Amino acid sequence: KDLNDDIETANKVSARRRKKVNVASINKRFDQIKLEFKIEAVELLDLIREVRIGIREAHKAKTEMVEANLRLVISIAKKYT
Repeated sequence: KDLNDDIETANKVSARRRKKVNVASINKRFDQIKLEFKIEAVELLDLIREVRIGIREAHKAKTEMVEANLRLVISIAKKYT
């Protein structure tokens, strides 16, 4: 049982280390972007948020267009059957 506890503890520590490394690499990349584009963190986050909203809206519009086209094709096909 002690070995299993040790393994669980090691896995938890390992997961924490991975998260820490991941956060560190993200922060490093974030700093690089700030320097490269000369933009503050708040502005960058706002831009990211706006882009995500735009992507969602574009996806929704595309889906609506595909559905409308499908309805049109079906209505035309019914005329010929």
